[in-house]
Parts: sequence; C-alpha cells; structure tokens
Amino acid sequence: MKKSLFLLGVAVAALASCTNEEVVNVTDQQTGIISFAGSGLNNITKADTDDTTLKSFQVYGGYAENGSVFNGTTVNGSVGSTWIYTPLQYWVDGKDYKFAAYAPANAASANWDYTSGLTLTVTGAGSYDLVYDDEPVNDVKASSQGAVSLTFGHLLSKIAFKFTLDNTLAGLDVKLQNLSIGSTIIDDGTWVAGVQQTTTGTGDATYTTLASATAVPTDANGLTTDAWYLIPQTVGTITFSVDAVASDGVNTIKKGKVTATLPTNTISAWAGGNYYLYTAELGMENITTDPDTDVYPIKFEVDEVTGYGTPTKEDITLN
Repeated sequence: MKKSLFLLGVAVAALASCTNEEVVNVTDQQTGIISFAGSGLNNITKADTDDTTLKSFQVYGGYAENGSVFNGTTVNGSVGSTWIYTPLQYWVDGKDYKFAAYAPANAASANWDYTSGLTLTVTGAGSYDLVYDDEPVNDVKASSQGAVSLTFGHLLSKIAFKFTLDNTLAGLDVKLQNLSIGSTIIDDGTWVAGVQQTTTGTGDATYTTLASATAVPTDANGLTTDAWYLIPQTVGTITFSVDAVASDGVNTIKKGKVTATLPTNTISAWAGGNYYLYTAELGMENITTDPDTDVYPIKFEVDEVTGYGTPTKEDITLN
C-alpha cells in the first residue's frame, strides 16, 4: 500500500514581532540637518533584509506645505554606522513631518502622498524580502532634533520546505531537483501606509527552486530549501512536486516524482511578517514512477545457527 507523503506546515517565526530596534549613532551631525537611523532586523536567512544586508533604503516625507521634501531619496549606510544621503535637507521649526521608507528598492514600486502615506505595489513577488516603516515627527525643534529612527518590519510572508528521510531511504543517496509549488498563488499586492489592501482573484503564479540536484542529508536536519517571499494570502489548494532520485552511489534504485497538496488545517493563510516551514519525511513509496515500478530491498534470513558438536576430550595429569 502506498504511503502518503505527510506535509506539516509550521509557522516558525513571527518576524514582525521579533524585530529589535537598534538606533544608529549619527556622528558629526550638523545642527538642523534631517538625518536617519536604521533599525536592527533579526537574521533568518541570507536573502532576508536584516542587520547585515540592510545597506540602503528609499525614504519619502515632508510636512503639510511641502509634502515631498523626500521623494524616493536613497539613504545609504549600515546598522551601527552613519546613514547618508544627498542633497541634504533641513528641518523647519514647528512643522509636523511624516516619513516612510522601504527596502530593497527593486522589491516594489512606490507612490508617496503626504496625506495617504506611501503606497507600495509588488508585482511578481518571490525573490525579494520587503521591509517598511513610517514615522511621524511632530512640532520640530530644528536646533535639537535627533535622527528619524526607523524600525523596519517585513510585509511579505516567507515560505520554505524541509525534507528528511525515513528508514526506507536512510541507506541511499537521495537527491531532489525542480521543486515547484503553485499555479494558484497570488503574486501581486499593494500596501498603503503599511496596510495590505484587499487581494482578489485566485492567482496563477508558480514558484520553483532546487534548479540542480541537491542531496538530502540523512540526519535530522535534512534539507531546507531557499525561501520565497510571497504575498500574504489564504492558502487554498496549492500543489507541490519535486523530482527525486534514490541511488546506492553507483546505480539508480528509483527515480520519479514526489507530490502533495499543502495542508491547511494548521496554516490556512500566510500572514505578513511570518515564516512558514513546510516539513515532509520522504519514503521510498512517496517516489512515484511512470510506468509504476517496484523496488526490491535486499533481505536476509537465518536458516540455522550450527552447534559446536560433541566435545573432544583430553585428560590432564596434575603435578
């Protein structure tokens, strides 16, 4: 009987709640210059925007009479160091400012309005993390005004897969390739002032990873794929497939596809700022072939354990 592939979806981390503010010291600040301080973001994977990878952000902002003092200005720097931009802008006493920023620049298109805030539009989500923050600065005192302190949060949902092997594959070399999910995933979305707008339609996006054959380690850590950064949405019916090859190191024992549908009993929707890890334990019977072929494990049986037989005797003469 074929064993079903068990996929378990786990919300590993609520990224938005894990961010920690780390104000950057702005050195040699001149009186009246508008300056910025970036925030720390917990590191999850190499593709995330975090303390290490945040090197620039786009900033928008101004006050009522001049709502676009900043209109997509690139601010460069790093967490723990000075952030710089050009040309410099200066505070106006007594004004109420609004600021909004996002990173990276190629993750979204942006439109700024002082009243409504920053509109971010993502087209074809998948490759880039997207972080955002907005901050008001009221009743400015130009001579003593500190840096605009930004604490970025993640707007997208992070999705990845983890595979381990059961005892039917533990003695073999197992490689996976061409993992694909989707055909019903929404990959476009819009946020206004950090709030996701209503998403309509079923979507038609498909995402792939494991472009080359990748071995699944036999330990409990298994293989975790690169992550996608997807539009927060109801999960619905999303299928997944991956090519699998099991060999003894010389010859292929079984080659085929592994397929499943993402479960929804625990995770029915992907929320912004959350990391979801779908885990699966692979068995030989999960690899389907066309035409269907069986594999035959090497078995052993014991017919008998022979006895020692009748002892050969020898007398000992004692001294």
